[in-house]
Amino acid sequence: IFLLNLIVLPIFTATLIMTNKPSITYFFKTFLFFAIMLMGSKSFAQPKPGQVIDEIVAVVADKIVLHSEVEFEYQQLKREYGPMGDTIKCDILTKKLTDNLMLVKAKVDSVEINEDRVDAELEERIRYFAKQFGGEKGLEDFYGKTIAEIKSQNREKIRNTQLIGEMQRKIIKDV
Repeated sequence: IFLLNLIVLPIFTATLIMTNKPSITYFFKTFLFFAIMLMGSKSFAQPKPGQVIDEIVAVVADKIVLHSEVEFEYQQLKREYGPMGDTIKCDILTKKLTDNLMLVKAKVDSVEINEDRVDAELEERIRYFAKQFGGEKGLEDFYGKTIAEIKSQNREKIRNTQLIGEMQRKIIKDV
């Protein structure tokens, strides 16, 4: 908005002057309008002092869990399954902590997964969701991203899911 004001105000003023119709009142109202827009753009651009944007609710080694992650998952579950109690948030947090613990343990134990398997699952998911949205173009339109960007965004999630599964199998095998 700030850049828009810097561009629009001089052009608008020049147009008013060139048409020989500007009145002081009209010019003042126009200037006041753009000044308010300029001030408004600053208030939306930055959080107010003391305003909480997000919070770290848990830490496992070098992995953090943000309040927004728990809330996002909670909202997804609510949309999918309908109203539910807030206690589900505790379950979500517990799952995130367990997953992060498994990822840290997998790193310590040097657990490896087959990258071809990650790629195959990623391709399978892309095909599935593309089918749901009427093809790859529909999927791209829905997410507002290219297939390559969607893959890039989801590759690490799939890799982590497989790593967690492999670590769980290793723990169960040793019991």
